[in-house]
Amino acid sequence: MAAGTVTNLFCAHQPRADVRNYIRVETDRDVYAIGEPVKVTPVLANQSGDPATYTMAYVVGICDPEEAIIWEREMVAYGKITIPPHSEGRLDALSWNQRDKDGNQVAKGRYRIFVRLFEYRYRDIGGHKWIAVK
Repeated sequence: MAAGTVTNLFCAHQPRADVRNYIRVETDRDVYAIGEPVKVTPVLANQSGDPATYTMAYVVGICDPEEAIIWEREMVAYGKITIPPHSEGRLDALSWNQRDKDGNQVAKGRYRIFVRLFEYRYRDIGGHKWIAVK
């Protein structure tokens, strides 16, 4: 990790394997050209035998190869979503323009997209996916 780089827990965190409710992060591709928009779709998965209800508030972020957050967006909507047992539900898709928090184009390399629910206090509900910018 570069000197002075702050690692955020969202980036460094690895989801637990035993979690029955989680977020899968989908993108339209795995590899992007410089400047090409990245479409991100969070998918809530409920592998439990009971319905799972969530408030629609989550954060989507991008971490650089050193695991520092370079971009993030809070997504908040009114209402709740209930995912039936052994089902999935798609959240609103968004687009990342490959710009960091200061508006600069990111360099070529690997980036981790993460999604975390704000409200879920009892267990970690989140997910991530690596993409490449070439």
